[in-house]
Amino acid sequence: MRNFSLFLIVFVVVAALFLGCGPKEGVLGKAGKEEVTVDDLEKMIGMRTFNSFEDELEMKTKAVERVLQEKLILIAAYDEKYDTLPDIQKQIESTKGNRMLQALFVKAIEEKSKDISDAEITEAYEKMKEQIKAQHILVTSKEQADSILQKYKAGMPFEELAREYSLDRSNKDRGGELDWFTYFSFDANFEKAAYALREGEVSEPVQTRIGWHIIKVNQRRPNPDIGALEEETSKLTKILESYKQREITEKFLVDLKTTANIQINPEAAKIVLSELSKLPPPETFMQPNAPEPPEIVFPEKDMLRTLATWNGGSWTIAQFDSAFKTIPPFRRGNFNTGEDISNLLFILLQTRFLEAKALEMNIEETDAYANLVKSDLDRRMLDLYRRDVIINVEVTEEDAKEYYDANADSFMNPERISVIEIQVATPEEANNLIAKIKKGEDARKLATDNTLRTNLKDRGGEMQITEQRYPELFRAAKSVQPGQVVPTPIQYQGKFSILKVEGILPASPRPYDQVKRLVINKLRSLKRTESTEEWNNQAKKKYGFKIYEKAIIATIEKDKYETPESSESK
Repeated sequence: MRNFSLFLIVFVVVAALFLGCGPKEGVLGKAGKEEVTVDDLEKMIGMRTFNSFEDELEMKTKAVERVLQEKLILIAAYDEKYDTLPDIQKQIESTKGNRMLQALFVKAIEEKSKDISDAEITEAYEKMKEQIKAQHILVTSKEQADSILQKYKAGMPFEELAREYSLDRSNKDRGGELDWFTYFSFDANFEKAAYALREGEVSEPVQTRIGWHIIKVNQRRPNPDIGALEEETSKLTKILESYKQREITEKFLVDLKTTANIQINPEAAKIVLSELSKLPPPETFMQPNAPEPPEIVFPEKDMLRTLATWNGGSWTIAQFDSAFKTIPPFRRGNFNTGEDISNLLFILLQTRFLEAKALEMNIEETDAYANLVKSDLDRRMLDLYRRDVIINVEVTEEDAKEYYDANADSFMNPERISVIEIQVATPEEANNLIAKIKKGEDARKLATDNTLRTNLKDRGGEMQITEQRYPELFRAAKSVQPGQVVPTPIQYQGKFSILKVEGILPASPRPYDQVKRLVINKLRSLKRTESTEEWNNQAKKKYGFKIYEKAIIATIEKDKYETPESSESK
């Protein structure tokens, strides 16, 4: 009995060790102690579609392998203390500001947009059941939109107004016509206004982030592309997260502007507005061949006047002038009031206000910031280690010459055929010219008089063709002997070519001096590939490397690739 108990204990321990060799649930591969999970794979693959089960398995396996190989490099780089290198640390410090703004976005916007309820998904699904066909006119101001709307109400066709006034160059020539769309295709204000209209109705001016719109709805229909709710849930969740991010961002920026408390000096604002009123409307500079914007010149005596103050700072007219001139003319907007200047100042100073907010929220202490530091550090270490250690190969002049001598056939001038080509518009013309050449007329003279290829007229149609550059012409020319004309026209580039073959120039080695740079680059690429493969093999042995194909297969819905026949056979 005692021996049996001992055997049972040993069996349990061995079984536990054996079972422990398999992957944890959700793990698709390991490099050292680093893992690639199902969540990692989903982020890499995204919304990509595949042609077959085999295609999906191959692509997913390659994606997992690629990430694991990067993890191997990082393990080695950390082992060799690359994270402590002064250059790396300097680079990380230099990008601190951008990283703080990224982390601020994660904490203040992105994390708050993740909470999407089932009710919100169902409501969005109902909205997407209907499509709309509409036209719109886009302008920069409500005043201009009101004026255009009055012209429409007075009888001017919507299409004509769109062609004349709309700034949306993607459809103004089509009378502002938009393709069929559903909710969540455009700006929320635009969609809300469009879906409130019946067929044939025109909206009042609608403001979005890009300007003011007048919308005319022409047709409504059930959405033919929408599937069942469960099929659309994942897609709708991503859409709603994006929309919620936009809403939270807009509120965040409004609150940020309120907190900044920008105060405009009325006297300085009059001076600025007086000068800005001389500028043409921004839409002037959206047109092709737009004129150069006129120069803005504020009175020298006023340049040091304080234009605006805010919590923590102020700007003079000179500072505003310097910043304003960096804005592309078509993005400058219209300026009529001090509030317009205030809004522009907030945009110009937004980074400063955001950095102050990040400091106020102690963003550097958050996990979001720490994750971004780690990501930035890893990326820089990965690049530097790969460059310094893995692909740092040397190609000497002697190496290059030796490689060239052993592979001269890889650096050849291709076989060329010297021909007289006459390009014409119709097969009738071509057959007529072929007959003339066969009767002895000069092909060069006929080419000069008739060819549509203008760059060859002065050369009597003479050209050299290769299989790589002119495959159709080359194959036709190969079918006859030098001195002969190809008996039938060759349809090429929408026209018809007649070819008289003059001679054949066989393939020949290109001199080393002509291809030296090409040889060096090719040899360097081969050496880097060999070096990478050798390093990967050594690193896999040192740290361990495993891809769990069964776990990857488990992420694939096999049924979606089954044919009707295979389903019936079940």
